[in-house]
Amino acid sequence: MTGDIRAVGLLDRETKLNYTLDVKATDVDPVDPRWSAAVVYVEVLDSNDNAPVFKKQSYVVEMVEHSPTTFTVVKVGEKVVFLIKTTDRDVGSNGRISYSIVSGNVDGAFVIDSSSVIRVVALVDREAHPAGYSLLVVARDHGYPTPNAATARVNITISDINDNAPRFLKFTYSGSVREDRTVGTEVVQVQATDDDDGLAGEIVFAITGGDPEGLFSILNTSGKITVARSLDREMKATYELTVTATDRAGDPKSTSVEVDITITDANDNKPVFTNIPATILLSESTIPGTPVITVVATDQDIGVNGQVRYVGDSPKGKFAVNAITGVVSTVGELDYEDVQRYTVYIVATDQGEPQLNSTTLHLNISLVDANDNNPTFTKAAYTAHVSEEATAGTNVIMVNATERDSGKDSKITYNISAGDPLDHFAINHLTGQISVRKALDRETTSLYTLLVSARDGGTPPRFGQATVLIH
Repeated sequence: MTGDIRAVGLLDRETKLNYTLDVKATDVDPVDPRWSAAVVYVEVLDSNDNAPVFKKQSYVVEMVEHSPTTFTVVKVGEKVVFLIKTTDRDVGSNGRISYSIVSGNVDGAFVIDSSSVIRVVALVDREAHPAGYSLLVVARDHGYPTPNAATARVNITISDINDNAPRFLKFTYSGSVREDRTVGTEVVQVQATDDDDGLAGEIVFAITGGDPEGLFSILNTSGKITVARSLDREMKATYELTVTATDRAGDPKSTSVEVDITITDANDNKPVFTNIPATILLSESTIPGTPVITVVATDQDIGVNGQVRYVGDSPKGKFAVNAITGVVSTVGELDYEDVQRYTVYIVATDQGEPQLNSTTLHLNISLVDANDNNPTFTKAAYTAHVSEEATAGTNVIMVNATERDSGKDSKITYNISAGDPLDHFAINHLTGQISVRKALDRETTSLYTLLVSARDGGTPPRFGQATVLIH
């Protein structure tokens, strides 16, 4: 017998740390054996036979986005996101545990220390990580020669704060609407998004500038801009609205965008004649083809709606109107002695759809008399008799001439231009009365053939002539 003490079963330090054995040694004397007793203390030494054990296999924690690195969830006074617990029944280096995050730590936002505390080391944005983080944490002991390890899943959800303003899909918006469109007509729709969640991500729209008359309205949920009141392009053709998108959070954020609206033309204006004189004075001597006046009609519309064409009607066809330029010209010869006044009827028409006409213009043209007629004697030849005894001043005959012209052109003066070289006769320049100027002698001259002229007052003057036979 050797006295060796051997283990006859499996030892487990974690179940029993030590044993106290009572040992007795006895001799082999059959008659009177002797013995001695002793106490043996056996301490069970640790071996790395236990892996670390997490309290739970998965953990769930919620944190607010953009929390500072001093953010505390579990432990007061520490920079803690979450504290996970592990145990290892071994002792010494076999029971000393180190922690690491082996996956799911996007952007290195979290760290874990030797006490199993997970901390935030960077700003966390829910919009960048809407699904949150799923960290795989490893707990590893320091056993030798082979360390043991365990894993746990830490799921971190990120709760939202209103850290995003609404964002329009375009930098600017533009739309157009015809000026005759009715109230409620849609012009343009603006759109915006908000990356936040809940009310912080719900958007309402409003027109906040550029429309003091309230001509437009916006549906606050859809962003559709519609006509709210009657439009008039001729009053204002463009509008620069400011539209603001605001979220519905308790601490709302907003963004604005410019919306350019162009009012397009409708053919809602008639041509209007401008600066037309009441009466135009025109010499009757004006030759055909001479421009008299350019009539102008304006149309406040644009494009074809504002293009004006002219149509004229002239009695006796004496005048014509150029359809494009509005130039009124003479067509035929004019004669003051025939017609002294003309009225040309002119209508201006735009080229829109439907065509709109102006009111008819009455263009009054008054002819100015020109000295275009010669004085005309009532006879081509006059005959008179006078006694040779007639004394000076005796009336012989009166000649008469008429003039179709008017004004000073119709004033006639008379003269004896030939046939009386010795001035036996005189003529009243105004009345045409021929009288004896000095004594006559039939035996010397029994017949006088006078050439009498009538001169009008025109510049240059015109003349008429007649023959006067005096016996």
